[in-house]
Amino acid sequence: MKRAALTFLSKWTQSPIRKPILLRGARQVGKTHLVRQLAELEFEQLVEINFEKNPDFTTFFDDLSPGEIIPLLEARTRQQIVPGKTLLFLDEIQMCPRAIMALRYFCEDMPGLHVVAAGSLLDFVLAQEGFSVPVGRIQYLQLGPLNFCEFLVAMGEDRLAEQINLFDPKSSKLNPLHEFIMTWLRRFIIIGGMPEAVKSFRDTQSYENVDQIKEAILTTYRDDFGKYRGKLDQELIRTVFNGITGLIGEKVKYTRLDRNVRSAKVSEALNLLCRAGVVTKIHHTSANGLPLGAQINSKIFKPLFLDVGLVLRALGLDLANFPESQSLMTTNNGAIAEQFVGQELLAAQPLWQDRSLHYWVREQKSSSAEVDYVLSAGTRIYPIEVKAGTTGHLRSLLIFLQEKGLHWGVRLGTGKPQVTKIKHQLSSSETVSGSLLSLPLYLAGQVPRIMKEI
Repeated sequence: MKRAALTFLSKWTQSPIRKPILLRGARQVGKTHLVRQLAELEFEQLVEINFEKNPDFTTFFDDLSPGEIIPLLEARTRQQIVPGKTLLFLDEIQMCPRAIMALRYFCEDMPGLHVVAAGSLLDFVLAQEGFSVPVGRIQYLQLGPLNFCEFLVAMGEDRLAEQINLFDPKSSKLNPLHEFIMTWLRRFIIIGGMPEAVKSFRDTQSYENVDQIKEAILTTYRDDFGKYRGKLDQELIRTVFNGITGLIGEKVKYTRLDRNVRSAKVSEALNLLCRAGVVTKIHHTSANGLPLGAQINSKIFKPLFLDVGLVLRALGLDLANFPESQSLMTTNNGAIAEQFVGQELLAAQPLWQDRSLHYWVREQKSSSAEVDYVLSAGTRIYPIEVKAGTTGHLRSLLIFLQEKGLHWGVRLGTGKPQVTKIKHQLSSSETVSGSLLSLPLYLAGQVPRIMKEI
């Protein structure tokens, strides 16, 4: 499967100034496969060290000097490691913290050698007290599940993905393809973007096989709970993990996850899941200026799960007849559509960036309002409302525009693309006017690019 990250990595191999790469991400999002693809494309040979399968390799890093490490690796693997020709791949590097420390010295003492490391649960190792992180000597990259366009390419719909990536709101080229793309979108939401699930559907066209794979992935995550550091009860982490998918699109209240445990403990369990990369917190921001992240309220947030397909599996929904059903988008009160949009917006952010999302909420008895996502384009802020259908009230978006003095809003739904002027009487003394960009859900990942161009 071709990932967009492969293009970035290929450019990295040619850069005269580069650092070792540490590839982060949850289990089974395709990190190992991506690096193997890179090696096949750009290098004469790959030397792959998996610390989980071969823990004896950890002793090779007792001395952090590449000059000491490389001869040991060559002797053990029976492969010569040649700068410029060899890609050295250190997989499951979380099992060998000293190998993470050694990346600094590969950068300083052997800059000609291409080194990529990958691992899951890396944040647990990086957060250990006393662990020396090689600041400024490593290029961190974040990999998630396939996004919608990558899914289309995996399914052989390269040209369809290209049309989406080139979408221009001034053009109507996508309109004749709209229903066809929506059919693929419903398939993607059911299957999700986990590479093994996508490959299974491509090869077998069986949703039952896909569900079995997704269930196995969820079980793997639950089995990982024993590896999470700290004194938390594994059963509590399991309870939070099982409950969080039912709260997509809602403000998290810890009592809804476990009312019998102190909120501080539930919060710690949720933070562990965030470190593992399976949950992302969407924080409320006041959105009064930039950067949005400087104005968050850390106590007010909504959860986003790793993958929409895993969410549907975790909720235990029978999806055999959903692909042609329009009701899929409204599942769980529209939370499925919001989950899809969230992971597409995360995937649209640069690989090297610490990815984050924000939303806005005003909690007042007589005038509450909530905007699903708030993004920035250049120096401007804009709100995004997710609608599971073609229509829906935009009161919260209008209130946001009025309060912040903004003139552009985005609505994502199931209708065709269009730009309309909006003018609405909020009250006898308040009128809101501006422009509304209405886009189909499958263009969610294109929104940051489109708004920058606008």
